[in-house]
Amino acid sequence: MFPARCSTLAPVWGAFLACCLLPAIPASSQSAAQWDFDDSLNPSIGAGTLNLGFAAPAAASLFYFTNSSIQGISAKVGYIGRGTFLRASHQLGKNGGGAAVNQYTLIMDVMFPERPSNFTALLQTGTANSTDGDWFIRKSPNGIGVSGIYGGSVPEGEWTRLALVVDNVGKRYVCYVNGEKAMETATGLTLDGRFALFAATLFFADNDQENGPVLINSLQLRNEMLSAEEIASLGSPEARGLPLPVPGNISITSPAQGSVLEAGLSTVIRWTTTNPVGSLRVDWMDGKSRKAVLGTVPASVRQLAWTLDATAGDGTNYTIRLTSLTDTNLQFFSGVFSVTDSIPLNPLYGQSLQKNGGFEEGLTNWTIQAGTPQVLTRTQGKGTPRSGDRFLHGGIRSRSPEAVTRQIVDLTALGFVPRELSQGSVM
Repeated sequence: MFPARCSTLAPVWGAFLACCLLPAIPASSQSAAQWDFDDSLNPSIGAGTLNLGFAAPAAASLFYFTNSSIQGISAKVGYIGRGTFLRASHQLGKNGGGAAVNQYTLIMDVMFPERPSNFTALLQTGTANSTDGDWFIRKSPNGIGVSGIYGGSVPEGEWTRLALVVDNVGKRYVCYVNGEKAMETATGLTLDGRFALFAATLFFADNDQENGPVLINSLQLRNEMLSAEEIASLGSPEARGLPLPVPGNISITSPAQGSVLEAGLSTVIRWTTTNPVGSLRVDWMDGKSRKAVLGTVPASVRQLAWTLDATAGDGTNYTIRLTSLTDTNLQFFSGVFSVTDSIPLNPLYGQSLQKNGGFEEGLTNWTIQAGTPQVLTRTQGKGTPRSGDRFLHGGIRSRSPEAVTRQIVDLTALGFVPRELSQGSVM
């Protein structure tokens, strides 16, 4: 059973045209999540969620908000008891060519009042908490790292800004303490492997009590790898927490106000920004309506190559819009530009070119190639769950594994030229 509108056409000049479904534009996942523990577990940015869980030696979760002095300034922070952990549904988009977040940066402002265990887990990528943690601080000898590879120093009783940059593609696992590199390893990094983040991840969880109480002021997760220079620029913890990972003011320098672009040619969209963090979705706008999504790119790249479709359509009210994927309320627009020299669309564009395309007149104008197809109505039990009035059926007496009908449409006679067809004017 086939819906009537899904017919196969073959133009005289030899190309094969088939009815098809165009994929919808995928929704963009967020590029960062942050929590600042200001009397709430709600995110400061992004749509991620935090929930409490617990493991041995805890018999129940213990969490509350309190005040702590950070660099001499009082800050509202969260207290996490030993064995209590945070379960984060981060909403970050997968990357690195795998099914998970394979390239990311995790930053946290934390203070450890005591360490009952020699190891204290910071990150656990396995949501069942049935394996060893994936990022630790070690008490003796002091350090931060994983898999027996530790460096730097994380003192007890002091607020510290810790950062982890993971690249499962390039095989890099790098730890930082207060902006300074502490250790690096390539051990155990594989695509979608141990250190990859799936839909949820755990903080401060471990399977065999390698945990401890912790005060936390700010927690940030990005699906991008910050450079050593970017980590260094963040420095030490502050009472206000981590800077939000959103771009500063963006100015689109190309296309410029009043510029004229020629359809079918390539150009480069360029912008400047004072804080190039996160990723941007680039939209082509016609007035207030989005004409097309041109791509997604890190704000730090500051440009996107763009080839205008030859059938783009001439117009004088076009703009480029950049939207932060970290905070979609942040949008930046170019000046208004024009497009010229587009290929005019055939007057038949948007119309059905076949005759009797819905089989309203049975098989008139259709040639049977194989099988014994029949045209049935909804009342004859065919078509469900479709809503059309006529349906092409393989035929109740057909012994052929399939039924094929064909209709020849002379596209040249209808006024189409090869350039139009190569641009996808007919489907």
